[in-house]
Amino acid sequence: MSNQILSDVFAWAMVILPAIVGIVNAILKMPRFAIIAPFVIAIFAGLSLYYRNAVTAEKDLAIESLKPRSLKPDQFTKLKTALAGTHGTVGFNTVTFEAESRQYAQGIAEAFRSAGWTVAYVAANLTGNVGQPAVAVKTSAQLDQAKLVCEALITAGLGCQGYDANEKWIEGTVSVLIGQKP
Repeated sequence: MSNQILSDVFAWAMVILPAIVGIVNAILKMPRFAIIAPFVIAIFAGLSLYYRNAVTAEKDLAIESLKPRSLKPDQFTKLKTALAGTHGTVGFNTVTFEAESRQYAQGIAEAFRSAGWTVAYVAANLTGNVGQPAVAVKTSAQLDQAKLVCEALITAGLGCQGYDANEKWIEGTVSVLIGQKP
């Protein structure tokens, strides 16, 4: 059974059970039943509360999954700290026609700017989804810088799939690929 059904069952039991206890106690005049009844009611109350909290947690997770990603203040600070003392040029590639990934990339770009990096662009030019951020550079000579960016993203809790060199990327720029929200 789902948590919602169990929550409803125990909530209704909390309404009905005291009436049943009163009726049985009045009809049967069983003093032992009157002693046990509050414990049974307390157990049902606890179960009702437990399942209501479980349903609330499920709803909270569902609502959170609908919100757009954003860089939290502690992630911003961690990213800025991880990039401190380094410099370079970075660009952000996001999914075409997908505003959420672009806004997320703009937040990350702001952290790079505040760490002293040059942000060359934030462009919506990816036709596929990359999942977690990935880092790409044009030549293998830039791989150390790509690794640094990837590790900074991981340190900030943003994740990074890895980094790679490919001729299609812009010379002298570390490209960060931001995909759609999972």
